[in-house]
Amino acid sequence: MTVIYETTSEGVASDCASWPEAEQAVWRALFDPDDPETFRRWARRREKPWSRPRQYNVAGVYTRYLRCVRAHALPEAIHPEGVRAFVAELQARCQPHTVHSQVCMLASIAHLLHPNDDWSWLTDTCRNLDRVGRNTPKRKNAGGKLLNAHDLYATGIALMIEAMESGGVTWAEIQTYRDGLWLALGTVCPERRRALETLTVDNVRVDAGLLDVPADVMKTGEASRRRLPAVIAEAIRTWLTVYRAAYAPNHNGFWIVKGGTPVRPGTMYPAMKKVTRERLGIAVSPHRLRDAGATFIAEEMPENANLASTLLKHRTEAMTRIYQEQAQQIEASKRFAQYVQAYMHSLNNHDTS
Repeated sequence: MTVIYETTSEGVASDCASWPEAEQAVWRALFDPDDPETFRRWARRREKPWSRPRQYNVAGVYTRYLRCVRAHALPEAIHPEGVRAFVAELQARCQPHTVHSQVCMLASIAHLLHPNDDWSWLTDTCRNLDRVGRNTPKRKNAGGKLLNAHDLYATGIALMIEAMESGGVTWAEIQTYRDGLWLALGTVCPERRRALETLTVDNVRVDAGLLDVPADVMKTGEASRRRLPAVIAEAIRTWLTVYRAAYAPNHNGFWIVKGGTPVRPGTMYPAMKKVTRERLGIAVSPHRLRDAGATFIAEEMPENANLASTLLKHRTEAMTRIYQEQAQQIEASKRFAQYVQAYMHSLNNHDTS
């Protein structure tokens, strides 16, 4: 089986291409798969080597940090003044929870690249930002309301129908179908972006109607199994046998980009925001899609709204109260889903060649 996010020397070098040379050398020494000493270095650190998605994400944060300090004519290193500038830049466009997450990743790379330095001040900064995040309600959208799960789900279904009714299998139809399936699947199976992006064909058991997500891509460290609604299972079958198959990819990645290669980390984030901005008038992030997924479960089964806690793999049911409150405002579109299911079944009787 092909690994979706395979670590390569080229990828590692690309991660740190804009960093100071000394830090580039440390990064390559720790992650270059062609260096026979890589694993010995990690063994001496007594740490578990970072996964490729973590390498990519953390390196991206440090690259953005360096871009920030350069813009402010500050030294190219992690220091209090630079972190203050970085936090101010993040606060201008991100929620407090995101600011905290980004600075924590900055702290992790500080410890990685300079393990002998004193980073207690940065650890304290992370704690302070965590407190701010915990005390700040999350904004769902400009109106302050939870996103309408039905609209997201219906938009995903509509995109897939649009691709099928066009009658072609060019990249335009493949991309439209892919983005629609991402929205619909993300609504009924709202895993985090990393878990959805790293899906493999083997993770999806269409005939059994099951979606299995391995533990190593889950934030909780626990494997996830979700039962797929019949309409989504049929949508996945069409994706695998018609649209994904048009490129006949020789890898196991579930999602593809133009040319048939597997999606890379972060690919679906801008794609999703673009299509929701165009179709709904508001750019929806993968995290907002997970919020909508919790509401979707609550609207389908209002008497079991506490299942949202299990669905999102949250540790406490307190975090689902907002979903329960908003669930009463949204009606499930079962009739619409039944229509689409019948539509997709009818396609199986046609020649797709």
